[in-house]
Amino acid sequence: MNGWNKLTGRDVNVSASGISYTGTLIEINELAVILRAPTGYREVPLEKVVSIELSRGLNSLPPSPLRR
Repeated sequence: MNGWNKLTGRDVNVSASGISYTGTLIEINELAVILRAPTGYREVPLEKVVSIELSRGLNSLPPSPLRR
């Protein structure tokens, strides 16, 4: 998974099927990438994911409980 799990709990941009998703990375499992987004949780099928990158923009989400 190219070190993607190191991004857990951080704000990321996920590109999949021509769509960009932004949110806090919650989990990557064998089926999906799970993000916490401003409108709720998003589950993106892993086979559709092209890239996961650290977000450079501002995020409107409250602080993640995963951060220490």
